[in-house]
Parts: sequence; C-alpha cells; structure tokens
Amino acid sequence: MKKQTMILMFCWMGISVTSASLAQKPHKYTTKNKSESSVFDSHMKQCFKNNVLRCDSCDTLAVRGYLVDQINKTSNNKKSYARICSFMNIYHSWLILSLCASNGLKRLSNDSAFLTKDTLFLQQSGFTLSGMRSTILEMAEKDKIPIWCSLWNGTVSGAPHPKKEFQPESFVSTIKAKAKAYFKTSPDEYSLDRSKHIITVSERMIQELGLFSSDKSEASLALELILPHIPESDAAFCIINKSLVSIRSIAVSDRISMK
Repeated sequence: MKKQTMILMFCWMGISVTSASLAQKPHKYTTKNKSESSVFDSHMKQCFKNNVLRCDSCDTLAVRGYLVDQINKTSNNKKSYARICSFMNIYHSWLILSLCASNGLKRLSNDSAFLTKDTLFLQQSGFTLSGMRSTILEMAEKDKIPIWCSLWNGTVSGAPHPKKEFQPESFVSTIKAKAKAYFKTSPDEYSLDRSKHIITVSERMIQELGLFSSDKSEASLALELILPHIPESDAAFCIINKSLVSIRSIAVSDRISMK
C-alpha cells in the first residue's frame, strides 16, 4: 500500500510539472514576440502591400510621430551603432513621408506643414534627405558595414524597403544577413558570367561603393567589398580568377530624385 501511494504521488508530481511547463509556454512566446516588435514595424506592415508603398493606406501622422521620437533619441545618443540606427530609421520614415507627399496624400491636415520641410536638424546639424543618405553611407563606411544593401531609395529595385526598425543590438548581424540575401535573391541587381569573367551589379551599388568606372583597380576594390556577401561558389570562382574578373554596372530606370 505504501509503495502504491508513493507511485501515485510521483505521478501526480509529474503531471503538475508538465502542466506548469505547458502553461508557461504561451506566456514566454507572447512576451518574446512583443519585445521583438516595434511601432515602426507595424507602420511598415500598414504602408506596404506586396512590397509596394501604398500611400493611400499609410498613416502619415503615425509615421511622423515615430520620426520625431527618433530625432529626440538621436539628440542624446552619440554611440556609433545607436546613432546610425536612428539615422536609418529617420531616413526611411522621412523618405516614406516625402513619397506620400509627392503623391498628393494629405489624409491628415496637420501633416501638411511637416511634409513641405526640406531640412531636418539632428544634433545641431541640418540635413536634406539626400544629405542624410550620404551621411549614413559615410558612417557605415567607417565601420566597414555593407549598408548599401539595406538603404532603400524609394523604388522597387535596389535595396528592399524597410520592414523592421534598426536596433543597435542586432545592427551588424542584420546588415550582413541583408547583404547575403541581396546577392542571392536579386538577379536583376547582381549576376556573374563565368565564361566572360564579368560581374554585373546595379549602378546604385557602384555609386554607393564610391566607384565611378570599371577599370581593373576599381574592379579589384569592388570585388573585395562584395566577396564576403556573394554566394560561396561565386566567391570561390572570383578568388581563383581575381586577375581576370571585371565589374559592369546594370542601368536601372526606376530611380527617384531626392531633393
């Protein structure tokens, strides 16, 4: 009888532990998801449908509020990754607002004053939209971060539109992952012709890498910059045939002009 009682007791304890662990799983899952999302992420889901900016469904007042919040954070932050993350979040928010304005969107009357501004002040410096983009590229170059694969310019080609807020803790890993994805999933932006030893990349990338021609010295520099991110089989081929490889640019016609 005593033995049976002990067996029943252990069974009851096992059921209790199992029930407790099952009860905890939904709580942990919900908390994790909540911590990984942000206001910006929800704005992006609303603004983009099938990877295209839908100005008619974009809540410009909410995006503007997020942008102002990022500006305030930047004023108090001088750390490298935190600063560049804020700059990128501000740039993308500002670009979306500008595109909505250029499409005649004035869903909320009190947005109109902000949308007509062509200069923003960050840390006592004035920036235009294109000036901010250049600054972000310069900041990334100092840290050797391939930012060109993540800095959207408002078009369907080139770097993809932003889907999530950039955060200092995951900034480097996110950018590197985006670079690898860019070369694997953008055949119109990158290709390798092994028979002719020619790499073709988008003209935007050539410009943002600071290259202006396709001579051998610049081809070598471009190759050095993109090798860590292109598919491994392509990288191996380029390393073996480095002296023969040349770089060509792909002309893209859907670029927008940024004032």
